[in-house]
Amino acid sequence: MKYFAIGDIHGCADELKELVARLPLDDDSTLVFLGDYIDRGPDAKGVIEFLIQLKKKYRVVTLKGNHESMMEDFLEHPESAGAALFVLNGGSSTLASYSEKEGQFTIPDEHLQFLRKCPRFFETEDYFFVHAGLRNQPLENAKNDNDDVLLWIRDAFLKSDYDWGKLIIHGHTPVDVPTIKKNRINIDTGCVFGGCLTAIEMPAGKIYQISVGRKISPRILKDEAPQRRAKRFTGAVDVFVTKNSSVYAFETLNYNEFGLLMRENHPGAEPLLQRGEVIEGVIGQNPHAQIRFRGEVMRADSRGEAPLYGVKIEILPNLAK
Repeated sequence: MKYFAIGDIHGCADELKELVARLPLDDDSTLVFLGDYIDRGPDAKGVIEFLIQLKKKYRVVTLKGNHESMMEDFLEHPESAGAALFVLNGGSSTLASYSEKEGQFTIPDEHLQFLRKCPRFFETEDYFFVHAGLRNQPLENAKNDNDDVLLWIRDAFLKSDYDWGKLIIHGHTPVDVPTIKKNRINIDTGCVFGGCLTAIEMPAGKIYQISVGRKISPRILKDEAPQRRAKRFTGAVDVFVTKNSSVYAFETLNYNEFGLLMRENHPGAEPLLQRGEVIEGVIGQNPHAQIRFRGEVMRADSRGEAPLYGVKIEILPNLAK
């Protein structure tokens, strides 16, 4: 039996089709996709449709990634902080791939069922496939961990030399080249960030790649209001900005993938931020699911009870350390 694991795709449908066409698939092959089919890239809809059709031809396992989990949060609770994490983490590009009119999108039921049925892991006698990773504990216990671990974990897993008894094959954290260690293999090579889309054949250990060489441009979910470039979403999500070695808390009023309108949670005598200032911080409270960002303060309005700031943001990839 041969297993072909494929790393994070993030809406890169053309690269996915090209990579699968290169694989020497036969009746003894199983394709294992490690999650993150959507967000950031231009054609999440095309990726999901291709995977649905691929399941009709081959043995295919499509694991759930943290981006699929965030999309479920958005669809079930569109005003929640989880929904905000989805949009700010590239989810607006996914919605744009399903849109026919400005600001309106429709997701086919077959695609919704695909998302809901993705398992969190897949194991064989020798391998354990999972999106993000595991904690240091026996495999039977690790399988019962929540999504914060299986779909989000980074440093504790990446720095671990723990022996789970099976080789862990994962994605989630982009690296320049596949990481191959005694206890784990990481094949997320940052396709959407201009790296490669990677597959690995096991047990042969052969690597297959499609090189992109450029950061892929996302689609934009446009607002009905013509003066706005991208659709804005209303909802409160916590933002934490580090300045002069201190951490300050803010809360969003609205947002899209390009920016935040936020206010200070505990305003002082003077506004904390100034127009033109470059800031860095994280979005969200959950340490496993926070989004790193860098931004420029485009608006600083001190009128009212709490200062308001319009911040143009850039989401920073969580690269392996």
